[in-house]
Amino acid sequence: MARPVRGLELEVEQRNELEALVRAATTPQRSVQRARIVLACAEGLSQAEVATRVGVRRRIVTKWCGRFRQFGLAGLADAAGRGRKPSLAAAGGRSS
Repeated sequence: MARPVRGLELEVEQRNELEALVRAATTPQRSVQRARIVLACAEGLSQAEVATRVGVRRRIVTKWCGRFRQFGLAGLADAAGRGRKPSLAAAGGRSS
């Protein structure tokens, strides 16, 4: 059984920015997927329905909707510290 729908309210500016992310050809696919999740949750769909529509697990829907509730649009960005650390010092860090 699907969890009860927890409303996700979007301001007009937020909705416009999420829709622009989905439409833009240069947006990374992970950002498009996150935007689609939030937009579908704002339509009032259950987590299971959103997961089916977007093609992800319900856990992923819970994660991104929760981060959006907590941090807004900034919550949809990748967390800092992910990926390989640079192996060379920054160009501005040297004194010549």
